[in-house]
Amino acid sequence: MELDVGIVEGRVKSRDLVSIPLIDDMLVLACGQNHLFFGRHTLFINELNGHDFVKREPGSGTRELFENFIVRHGLDIHTVFEESTPDSIKNAIQINNCMAVISIRLLEKEIQNGEMYVFTGPHKEWNRHFSFVYHKDKYLTDSILRLKEIVSSYNDVEEIRKLPGGKLVDS
Repeated sequence: MELDVGIVEGRVKSRDLVSIPLIDDMLVLACGQNHLFFGRHTLFINELNGHDFVKREPGSGTRELFENFIVRHGLDIHTVFEESTPDSIKNAIQINNCMAVISIRLLEKEIQNGEMYVFTGPHKEWNRHFSFVYHKDKYLTDSILRLKEIVSSYNDVEEIRKLPGGKLVDS
């Protein structure tokens, strides 16, 4: 398989690839409107113990960030679903009363409609970046440069940060 460019979450380790950070993203802890935590302004990390979660599939960067968080805080949560698409994760949150760590960008409509509520993680530890990646010897065509411009336009997160939600804090 050959690719001209990629949009990659996480750190690129190959010296043969050029990686340009373009998009800031923020993961949040999300719950549906029937969840016990919906609408709270503050949620203590230890309150997550014993709750049902839907996680991304193994190998996902989102999952890795969340699992590191679980270990760091000694949490005991219940993983009831593993899903690979945003829609299946949102359905598990809303229909099965699960919680999930997911990009706030994927929940804008649901938050604005009052269907979901989110908590931002402590100390910005769930912030991440997406990079525009290509081989160091790749000739960048006008189309590739235009794609880079389009991807860059998704970096405006200020409006997203204004969405209603609570804070997840250390206990």
